[in-house]
Amino acid sequence: MSAPSLLAIEPRRETASALRGLVDERVDGRLTVVESVDQAVAAINRQVPELILVSPLLAPKDEAELFARLRALPNGRFVQTLITPFLAPADPPARRLFGFRSARKAVAGAPSEFADHPRSLDHAPG
Repeated sequence: MSAPSLLAIEPRRETASALRGLVDERVDGRLTVVESVDQAVAAINRQVPELILVSPLLAPKDEAELFARLRALPNGRFVQTLITPFLAPADPPARRLFGFRSARKAVAGAPSEFADHPRSLDHAPG
């Protein structure tokens, strides 16, 4: 089974760096980070990821463009999307929040549960 691919739309360098570190440490997967929806659509056209992490700062028109592209995927393919929480890579208390409790818990917005979700892709059928 190949490693899952994740796509993150994140224009903020600090958050992009934190996401890379989180995925490198916790997820057996490949992360592509892009700064814009245009770059995300190009990445999706090359390879459809299993999960897309979306910046909470994404403009509504950009979000609409992204979801229009995802709805147009062939064969009714579904790609899960999650809103990326604000991450502070240099903040030690924030790092403690990324402890893993269960790879199968639903993501409810807490950073620790957010960190658990991509790891659950390791166990997804596919």
